[in-house]
Amino acid sequence: MSILQIVAVAVIGAILALILHRMQPEYSVYMVFATGLCLLFLCFSGLEFMMDFVARVGKELGENAVYLKILCKLVGIAYISEFASDLCKDAGYQTLSAQVEMAGKLTILVCAVPILESLMELVEKVVRMDGW
Repeated sequence: MSILQIVAVAVIGAILALILHRMQPEYSVYMVFATGLCLLFLCFSGLEFMMDFVARVGKELGENAVYLKILCKLVGIAYISEFASDLCKDAGYQTLSAQVEMAGKLTILVCAVPILESLMELVEKVVRMDGW
């Protein structure tokens, strides 16, 4: 994955979407969507290094690797919901975009509950040790 490849695909996609918007505006959204998918696949090709790193850290953490999995899931939800929200904005559906963002935030909150529970247990142990 090269930043030059990403920029080239984005610029070409934007130019094609503008040309298509002049001829048939309803199809320019599809061009933006296709360009976004191409960019997503370009980014996925560079994720192999990151996934190897996460796997090594997961081995180091042992049983606490579940928190790393949750963290990766939260980041994925954030990126996917932002991508979908931006597509809705580009299509002219700002209300739908806001709803996608809200759904993503709520999903992140729900997925983070195990981490919050663990944090509360840790705080409770610390408080007991201090004799409060």
